[in-house]
Amino acid sequence: MATTALTLAGLFLSMLVVCEDVCCMYGYHRGLGYPWAWLDSYTTTDNVAAIDAIRSDPAALEKSVDWSKVVLDGLFWWHVALLVVVPAMQARRRSHLSARDRSARSRAARAFTAPSSVST
Repeated sequence: MATTALTLAGLFLSMLVVCEDVCCMYGYHRGLGYPWAWLDSYTTTDNVAAIDAIRSDPAALEKSVDWSKVVLDGLFWWHVALLVVVPAMQARRRSHLSARDRSARSRAARAFTAPSSVST
């Protein structure tokens, strides 16, 4: 569950990364996503002034989703989530086991040092 939540969070937070390209002076490409831009916008114009106008308001461009890049980004963020979740779960298990081991040792020590009720 934690891995899925971290994967989705990474995927959606990656949309804060913007990749812009001006291609051949008359094409403009803008992508959102990291490491691969998967929410794309693309347009072509007749002059550089139109490209500058488009760059000033990129929200007006039509967006398309590249699903293969969504899958690649999801796999990337899933691996990142695993690198966080697995060590955290191992540390949690280790601390839980050591606490249980300490309580078992203290019970054993008390049983070993308890005075005997046998009288002579």
